[in-house]
Amino acid sequence: MGWIISCPAHFVFILCLFYSILNIVYGDVLMATNIFPGIVKKPHASRRDFFQKLSVIATDFGSNSIDGYQPDIAIPFTTNGLLLLNEGTSSTQVVEYSFDGITVHGEMDPTLLSKGLSFDNRIVCLMWFRVKTGSTGPVIIRIEAWGN
Repeated sequence: MGWIISCPAHFVFILCLFYSILNIVYGDVLMATNIFPGIVKKPHASRRDFFQKLSVIATDFGSNSIDGYQPDIAIPFTTNGLLLLNEGTSSTQVVEYSFDGITVHGEMDPTLLSKGLSFDNRIVCLMWFRVKTGSTGPVIIRIEAWGN
């Protein structure tokens, strides 16, 4: 029995097995324990996370707004990371994006590696999206951002 305790991998296996048996016997009672006492939800904490899904149907940057110039996304803080994901499924759902509303800075094709893009240490506050010429909308774009 001493060899089980001396090997970390065996110890973890035995611990997981023991936990599984207790969970089967007692149900989800073990899941209700407070693993991090004193840590609570912070509903009024400074928010530095952003999440939004956007349906892109316009073929020009800014066409989703009344005046034709407004961005599709306005992130309310300075970002240091950004994740974009094209949730489309076919090669006819390509979306172009811009950081200034004029220049095409890239495209997201759901059938290529450009389906998902990650920008680290990039400050982004405003973004415009449009369906690429020859593609069809609507295309769902997932935007996640975080900051300090």
